[in-house]
Amino acid sequence: MNQERKCANKPLRDKDGGPCLAQDRKPRGFYKCLETCDAELTALIVKLGRFPTKADFTNEGGNSLKAAYSRYHGGMTATRNRFGYPLSVKTHGHWKDWEPVETELLSIIQDLGEFPKIVWFKKHNRHDLLGALSRHHGGLTSAKNRLGFVADRRPHSFWKKWSNVKRELKPLIKKHGYIPSQRSLLRMGLGGLPYANANFHGGFEAVRKRMGVRGLDEATLIEHAVPVTRTYISISGSGSTFNSFLDRLFEICATERDLLMELDRLTANA
Repeated sequence: MNQERKCANKPLRDKDGGPCLAQDRKPRGFYKCLETCDAELTALIVKLGRFPTKADFTNEGGNSLKAAYSRYHGGMTATRNRFGYPLSVKTHGHWKDWEPVETELLSIIQDLGEFPKIVWFKKHNRHDLLGALSRHHGGLTSAKNRLGFVADRRPHSFWKKWSNVKRELKPLIKKHGYIPSQRSLLRMGLGGLPYANANFHGGFEAVRKRMGVRGLDEATLIEHAVPVTRTYISISGSGSTFNSFLDRLFEICATERDLLMELDRLTANA
């Protein structure tokens, strides 16, 4: 059958509506379309909360997707650059830029629920990041200030109780109309909230639903993966990573209509 296959605009979905890469077979030429690849990669990034590693592609059934980028679309390094992520291999001078340092620190903070101390860097053999902070970014204290990080001294046990999380979220929702992003919460001195949401209360979406806050869900964002990716690439000169771009969309768009309007606005101003 020689009928030409049109470029797909949506990533494949599993029976529950989630992103699904591990299909048994795909039609010949399926991954030759860049938009199809970008849509599936966006779905995977939304699911993982970061750019996938080699192991992630394998575990999620995405080896064909990874191979397609190498064969048809300039390779994974070019793809990472288009999506605004640092290279997997830390090349010479990688840590001189603040962007990859900030991304790495925010990931660590979310896992820990606090800003890492020197002991943590040594214990986890992160001398590369610690050294970069000292050599290029003024040290730990300077990095804390640059992130706008305000220490949250409450113990992790405090955040295990839903009543405490709810009490902290209520005034934020009343003031903003939504739950602020991780970066914003850190700057408010509420670094324990992202940690609590991720580790004790089912993640951001579950917490938002439990609080009765309207907002985008992952399925809606994945449904519009192509325009989301295209818009990000068109404004990539702004210096933000794809993750921070997605965070912003989750934060300010309460409905699918809001999302489409925001994408139109960003594209028009690009």
